Amino acid sequence: MFDAETLATRFAWDEYPPLFNFSISDNGFLDMQHDVPVLRDFRNNRDAGTPLINLSKQGCAAGGSTPTLISDEQAILRDCKGILLLLRSGKAFQIEEFDGRGSSLEPNKDCEPYNPELAAKVATSMDGRVVALSLPKVRIRKPLFDEGHQCLAGMQMAVYDLNRRRRLFTVDLEKLPKRVFDFALSPDGSRLVILTDHSLSVWEAPR
Repeated sequence: MFDAETLATRFAWDEYPPLFNFSISDNGFLDMQHDVPVLRDFRNNRDAGTPLINLSKQGCAAGGSTPTLISDEQAILRDCKGILLLLRSGKAFQIEEFDGRGSSLEPNKDCEPYNPELAAKVATSMDGRVVALSLPKVRIRKPLFDEGHQCLAGMQMAVYDLNRRRRLFTVDLEKLPKRVFDFALSPDGSRLVILTDHSLSVWEAPR
């Protein structure tokens, strides 16, 4: 771990197997261990850490977002039922419901192929007060003589104020991403930038 101001090494250790899909705060990091996000401290990285929630039975067509630390004590994620705020104490608060179960789609109805990793990101403001997540609208297409598969029928971007635990604003994507999709928040959380394939757009929170 490097200090962002001086680029000096603050902590270093060997880790096997390597960390994947992890996020960090000033003093700790969150990584996935057998479908469970575990919060660990940099200064005591050999410790087993604190498990926050078991996601092993949360599978759904839309998939979930990557659990992301927003402070040393809190993490945010989207699972199949809602937008969840997780605390180190083990408590979880649902900020908003999310129906990610999917539903059937007529065999001749077109929609884009869906990769759950496309919508797994979480963006945060510098102070962790504002977060942005994608809310995919996923359907299960069932061809007449083939197995059903996931497809993307729509996509929303939702920005939340975690102090008030409510949604600030929503962006409906007019064009669904085919290959490239990314987004980020400004440091103060007032602007959201969205990259969809070759299109870049900037949205400002309503005052």
